[in-house]
Amino acid sequence: MKELKKRIPLKYIYVLSAIIAILLSVGLYYTYAMFTANVSSGNIVNMDTTITYKFDINGTQNFHIGKNSVASFNVLVTNTTSGTIYYEIYYSTNNDLTDVIIGEVVEDKTITTEALNTSGNIDKDNRKTIPLVIANNSNNDIDVVIGIVSGFVGNTITYGSNNYPNGTKITNTYNNSDITNACESGTSVGDTSNCIEKYEEDTKYIYCLSGTETLEGDPSGANRPVLAEGMIPITYDGNKWVKVDKYGTYNNWYDYGNQKWANAVMVTSATRDTYMNADVGTTIPENDILAYFVWIPRYKYKLFNATYASGTSAQLIDVTFENGTSTTGTVTCTYNTNGSESCQNKANGNWYTHPAFTMINASGNKTELKGIWVAKFEVSGSTTAPRVKPGVSSLRSITVANMYSAGKLFRSTDYITSNGINQSDSHMMKNIEWGAVAYLKQSNYGLGIIEIGANNNYNYRTGCGIAKSGMGSTSCNTYNTSTGMLASTTGNITGVYDMSGGAYEYVMGNYNKTTGSSGLTISGVPAEYIDIYSGTSVSASHLGDATGETAGWYSDYADFVNSSNPWFTRGGNFYDTMSYGGIFSFGFPINGEYSTGISKETHSFRTVLSIK
Repeated sequence: MKELKKRIPLKYIYVLSAIIAILLSVGLYYTYAMFTANVSSGNIVNMDTTITYKFDINGTQNFHIGKNSVASFNVLVTNTTSGTIYYEIYYSTNNDLTDVIIGEVVEDKTITTEALNTSGNIDKDNRKTIPLVIANNSNNDIDVVIGIVSGFVGNTITYGSNNYPNGTKITNTYNNSDITNACESGTSVGDTSNCIEKYEEDTKYIYCLSGTETLEGDPSGANRPVLAEGMIPITYDGNKWVKVDKYGTYNNWYDYGNQKWANAVMVTSATRDTYMNADVGTTIPENDILAYFVWIPRYKYKLFNATYASGTSAQLIDVTFENGTSTTGTVTCTYNTNGSESCQNKANGNWYTHPAFTMINASGNKTELKGIWVAKFEVSGSTTAPRVKPGVSSLRSITVANMYSAGKLFRSTDYITSNGINQSDSHMMKNIEWGAVAYLKQSNYGLGIIEIGANNNYNYRTGCGIAKSGMGSTSCNTYNTSTGMLASTTGNITGVYDMSGGAYEYVMGNYNKTTGSSGLTISGVPAEYIDIYSGTSVSASHLGDATGETAGWYSDYADFVNSSNPWFTRGGNFYDTMSYGGIFSFGFPINGEYSTGISKETHSFRTVLSIK
């Protein structure tokens, strides 16, 4: 109830995420379990998908949906039996369902034409979260029962026979955006007919829009981080990572004015629900963590080298955070099909909203972001099970094509919930996104003019650190030590690591759509996932990508892409940290062993999440 009290006053109506416990025994293949209690919707509503209610194993969940109303909710299916079982989620009603849609919520129903998660196998002790919707577009109220049936794997469920209930399997899909749009009309304060009633034992709970409450914001103006469902917000208590309240006091989680950047993790599917529902302060053990991410809030910066003049010295970059998805910079830039950049008001002293926070597709449609989540360390693990963790060898010796594919895997139920998938996007880091992290590091909200340290570990272990003047070593000053933190963008544990030294990192920055030996078909890469460059010198740079504006800063290596070497690499390598490596480094191995897109032993990458 503690979390619930915090959620009720927020913008939309909140209610209901139901837990279904499946089967007491696999042997009773025809046994079915459903929700308990009643839910009533008198108008357009949106049941919050983050609140979880537990119900008795035997019972039904009855929905009363008013005319021209929408109700959305999560079903959390839990297999507590001794083996793998098969399940189906169904509905039943005595009402006419003309102009009524009951289906699974998806990102795009034109692509996902049939529900994928309302039936399937579920292993012992595993859980699945399925977002559903009942959209009553008719002029009559309706009553609908939602339930679940289960049985042996391979069993065929025939409704109305073999002790199965009467009903119909849910197979339709429904756009998540349609729910959001429908709910924007809201409900009237004090009008209980527009509220949802939830009954538990002898208590009736009524959820409706009773007002709004502005959450305390960072005085710096940084946007509060936006999480995909399944991501766990964390803070370091001096010894370990613990869960933090994402709706609580901002500085318990982040404080950008004091170089404390927000962190979050993805955890194993077996522990995800536990941590999502855990109390604030719960320890998140390393063994349960799959990936660490750091929040880079939307900002604009003041142009300081708009002409890409050579020989400039490192300086503090003036950064101002932007509210929501506002674009307040006076500089505007567009990209031509060949990657060339055309800008208006491009002059030193003018402000430019950093382009990493705008995703532009091939049709020119823009998606504005409140911020991006950047992998805290270089990617490790494997191409089929990538990880973002400290103290392990980074993933190398793979092609850019493999990196690109692996970067997309963080948007799957192995890492977040099915609803989280609908909310998010994951991709291999772009060149412009590297620049966004580098510029924030170079501002008062990061290390500023202090040069970032380097990962100097010979074995490419992630999260190691030392002052940049240090040489390569077989030892590792881990990321949570004072020396290791020298390689963080903030100088403390909350920043991004491995951006100087470690492995050379490939980014999605390419010359003239040239494949090279990457194995990647560039024509098949959506425009929003790659930065294309039209020239072979810094004059072809893009504002904000930390190449032309910052070339040579801290003596970092600077070599632009060309037809023979069409892919940008960033950060340098452990063996050149003393001289050429660094967060502003771009190009290829300094000893002349230029790559043509093949990821050698020295090359890794990282991933980025954007939340819609």
